[in-house]
Amino acid sequence: MAICIALEALRWIAAGVYQRIAVQLVFVPQLGLVEPYRFLTSTLLHSGIWHLAFNMYALWLIGQQLELLLGRARFLTLYCLSAIGGSVAYLAIAGVGAGGVVGASGGVFGLFGAFAVFMRRLGRDPKPILVIIGINVVLGFVISNIAWQAHLGGLVVGALVALVFARVPVRRGGAARGPAVLGPSGPRPGVAGGLSGATLQWLLCGAITLVLVAIVWLVYALA
Repeated sequence: MAICIALEALRWIAAGVYQRIAVQLVFVPQLGLVEPYRFLTSTLLHSGIWHLAFNMYALWLIGQQLELLLGRARFLTLYCLSAIGGSVAYLAIAGVGAGGVVGASGGVFGLFGAFAVFMRRLGRDPKPILVIIGINVVLGFVISNIAWQAHLGGLVVGALVALVFARVPVRRGGAARGPAVLGPSGPRPGVAGGLSGATLQWLLCGAITLVLVAIVWLVYALA
């Protein structure tokens, strides 16, 4: 949030400096293969005050709850994979020739999807967040200049990562406990076998990452 706000402030304070930085961060599909960092850095930029305000408010409102639930490492993984997933979906759907895109919306929609998964997992009513998701999905199709593809990609990836953290129990201190393993009926037993629950979670997140990489490679190969 601090980086996003600082960059937007720089746009007003020193437009020339901002432009030189922004041109290196924006996600341009044609440059994604040679400069893959853009899949993530584009989330640091926004198209204006209102775009920034919505994303930062949603990130603060939902993010702080998910970070408390998951811990910093898992929350950061969730957000980054969702953000990258948004860029990958934009590339795959809009095409290599599409224009540049900016915004943290992919990551934010990933948090929305994750929040819905955890509400369901914890036995709470997910309808409020589902309504918010529905409204924003519709707005993405109705209002012009919105990269709905990134919203969709972030939402799907965020929900998948949340399912990994919610469904694969983690054994800590000899007992299965922790927010990421609690369901409607209480703690679940740890994962049987040679792999710990935490290791399996990270391996599955790695698998999701590999799938995203494979999609990117396929899109460029077919372009």
